[in-house]
Amino acid sequence: FHDGPARGVAIDAVNRDVITASADKTIKFWDFRSKKLRETLPLTAPVSRTLFHVDSSMLAVALDDFRVQVVDADVRRIVRTFSGHENAILDMTFSPDARWLVSSSMDTSIRTWDLPSARLVDCFIVESPATGVSFS
Repeated sequence: FHDGPARGVAIDAVNRDVITASADKTIKFWDFRSKKLRETLPLTAPVSRTLFHVDSSMLAVALDDFRVQVVDADVRRIVRTFSGHENAILDMTFSPDARWLVSSSMDTSIRTWDLPSARLVDCFIVESPATGVSFS
């Protein structure tokens, strides 16, 4: 179990793993059937929200320190860290192919991150914070 509130829960595409992320600065990987803890991934800040892309097994994790980390759930490791937001992250969405991650923040910025290159590809400021972002 976590020592703080769970702020994200995801299940992989084959119902093998349940992934939980918490304000206790951890991501935990559980066996879906036995409910036993498989692994704990420590973080440097509390989790504020998560988003799981089932097809790629990528878990986007917004942290309370305004960074976004991307975890490859197959290998259970942080593979990308994105910095730039200056306030709480409100929402995130993956492109359908999981190449890009878009995040919105209370700082009124909307940022597009390229996962393969680990770079910011676009940032724009809107008049008021965007509480939701999506691809169509």
